[in-house]
Amino acid sequence: MLFRSGRPAGPYDSLDVLEWTEEVSMRIWQAFCSSNFHPRVNEFYLDYGTIGTAVLYFDEGFAFDVLPIWECYIDEDAWGAVDTLFRKFRLTARQAVQKFDAGNLTEDVRTASEKTPDREFEFIHAVCPSRDLPGSGGSHPFASVWLDSASGKVLDESGYWEFPYMVARWMKCSGEVYGRSPAIEAMPDIKNLHSM
Repeated sequence: MLFRSGRPAGPYDSLDVLEWTEEVSMRIWQAFCSSNFHPRVNEFYLDYGTIGTAVLYFDEGFAFDVLPIWECYIDEDAWGAVDTLFRKFRLTARQAVQKFDAGNLTEDVRTASEKTPDREFEFIHAVCPSRDLPGSGGSHPFASVWLDSASGKVLDESGYWEFPYMVARWMKCSGEVYGRSPAIEAMPDIKNLHSM
């Protein structure tokens, strides 16, 4: 069968396939528009251009968050793609109760949530290929473990079908993991101005 152009018809020439792809792209567009993607992606690009490495977290509920690079420890797979991220961050007791099952939190955090809800606690989120963390992630390709940093208590353990962190690096030399900022090229002038 020939298509309008005179070439053989391919899988994307079917009207059913074209209607399906149009429907899927509309649903994706609507999901992005109803999410917090647009305000967050601006922060992502600011980090990308100034720091040289930017990290965007997205969960399956289409919620996005730009993470400060100083909280993130990344590693690459054998092909140079980031597939591991450990994040050490702080939450207030109130935020911790909102984020995690209160029964899993330590007594210290639960007590603080009632008496001093603005008191901060440190947590760790580790995401890596499931084969690197045996017994975690279930059947998911990526394991996810949330920990209370002070006690080491596991707060939540699950997995992801896709790596939930988008890590962009402006430029990097061979052997480097973190990106370099375009400001590196202007560093001599910046230092000269500072000394003046």
